[in-house]
Amino acid sequence: MNESGTHGQLEIFPDYSYWYWWPCPNCLSIAPGPIVREMEQNNWKAGLDLAFAWSLSPKLDLGLRANFLEFRKQSLKSVPSLTNGLTIYDPNYLLAEGYFGDRYDFGSAVAREGVRLSLSFKPF
Repeated sequence: MNESGTHGQLEIFPDYSYWYWWPCPNCLSIAPGPIVREMEQNNWKAGLDLAFAWSLSPKLDLGLRANFLEFRKQSLKSVPSLTNGLTIYDPNYLLAEGYFGDRYDFGSAVAREGVRLSLSFKPF
């Protein structure tokens, strides 16, 4: 399964605790807001479900389903924006660049998505 989005915004809240005059940046309204970067996201999923179904009647089934194994790939891509050429020297710009790229995940998705209960009605 593939899902994608092209008009996303990545908001990064830097840690300002290393500045001794800002002990609590989240408490102060003068702390700089988030670094906002435009991004594109593309996700791929493939997996194996484990399911059991019980027939309650000829027209009604009760089932349990879980994602037993799942492979996910998430790609975050930065959308280039107009700059004055000095942006690459901004430490906040470099901090935002670390969030882009590919991430892979393989394993059971039961902890993340849980076990699903289904009720199937077959009138015909």
